[in-house]
Amino acid sequence: MIRLLAVLLAVFTLGSCGGGDGPAPTPVVAEPPGPTAAEVLAEDLQGLSLEEFYDVSYGALLRRSPETIVWLALQDLYPLDAVELDNLADGYSRETYAMYQVVSDALRGYDRSTLTVSEQLDYDVYAWYLQDVVDSLPYIYHDFPATYGGFGTQRDTQRFFTDIHPLVSEQDANEYITRLNSIRRKFEQLSDHLERQRAAGIVEPQLTMQVARNQVSMIVEADAASNPYYTRFVDGIGHIP
Repeated sequence: MIRLLAVLLAVFTLGSCGGGDGPAPTPVVAEPPGPTAAEVLAEDLQGLSLEEFYDVSYGALLRRSPETIVWLALQDLYPLDAVELDNLADGYSRETYAMYQVVSDALRGYDRSTLTVSEQLDYDVYAWYLQDVVDSLPYIYHDFPATYGGFGTQRDTQRFFTDIHPLVSEQDANEYITRLNSIRRKFEQLSDHLERQRAAGIVEPQLTMQVARNQVSMIVEADAASNPYYTRFVDGIGHIP
């Protein structure tokens, strides 16, 4: 990041030190920002029956975690727009919370009193779930994503590839490789999250962090022939017709 800032500063300095005889730069008109994911969802939820509302809102929230959809084998019910891993970026996470708030607010627009006892139970469970997520936003940095339960993001990601990701067709194989190429980005986002935690005064225990570092090191330093990501792929494509 420091190197990037230095390059940008150098470009700015060079551009500002040119002779004064050249033409004045053409002002750049910034494009207005497009609607946020939460704003799009709010629009999509307009005018739906309660059952349609459940389906559309839950699908939109579930798609925020493509790994969960693959994990639960729900790709047919909730097709993914892109082949990727979960996005752990801070802005993306906060936008997801905003989407939960939108759904929670919209749910209250339905008249609970007109529902049957069974329907009221469905309503109450969904309302509780949404509010529980919304209420957790102030504690966004209070998790231990690298060490929770001794497994953390690094072990969950490994298991996703070695135990969960389908490898029964050529398309599966291509998607496996595409997602492998997203691992670096995901772990950079995890690192950023840990830095934000530290800035907030929340630091994972040194003992468990060392366990997490060792787990990552074992993968990084492993020879390709014994790397679990590679061996799972080779074994999987060996059975593709």
